[in-house]
Amino acid sequence: MGAAAALAPVRSAAGAAARSALVATTLGVAGVVALLVFSASLTNLRDDVGLQGWSMDVVVQAGGVDEATFGDLTAPVSDDPAVARSATATIAQVLVDDEPTEALLLRPGTTVHPTIRTGRAPTAVGEIALGADLVRDLDVGLGDRVDVGGAEGTTEATVVGTATYPEVGEQADLASFASLVGHTVDGLGVQPLGAAVMIDLAPGATVDDLPAVDGAETITP
Repeated sequence: MGAAAALAPVRSAAGAAARSALVATTLGVAGVVALLVFSASLTNLRDDVGLQGWSMDVVVQAGGVDEATFGDLTAPVSDDPAVARSATATIAQVLVDDEPTEALLLRPGTTVHPTIRTGRAPTAVGEIALGADLVRDLDVGLGDRVDVGGAEGTTEATVVGTATYPEVGEQADLASFASLVGHTVDGLGVQPLGAAVMIDLAPGATVDDLPAVDGAETITP
């Protein structure tokens, strides 16, 4: 109605006033609809933890520790009956096409990974998954190759997936994170920032059933 009134010829002052009122009403209704859609989208993002990167149930992380040491610390957690499966990873700062990026350095064949948006999780040396902001900023897509490395050199990795990451690491950034098999950057001067273990709980188990890990932070959706 508002669009029709806006396009119709004006034959009187009253007609112009009526048309203005109809156009204003249409714009107001459109604004309300847009607000409702935006609110619904925020509610969906808040309620669907998978959209926030939580494909797992729990992350236990600690800063300033390497993966081997952290693996020893969290062995009682990984072996606990409350855990269905788990994956330990190093959290490190890497360069992706010269862009400083916080990343999960995974073990080969890791099956627990943050939410995959497109493609798949990296499982072999030379594969990488990127957050949506990195994909946009670097202008890359599935199958493209990027330079990955550290202070002592770079290597190439193929983008096999895009992912949303839970708020882990130092930056806690959902869309500017990356993940790759750690051996991809062996010998390239990548320094670890910490380590994390991603956990899928056994049926009926809760985070309260997990044993505590000294010096570590337990994060849930």
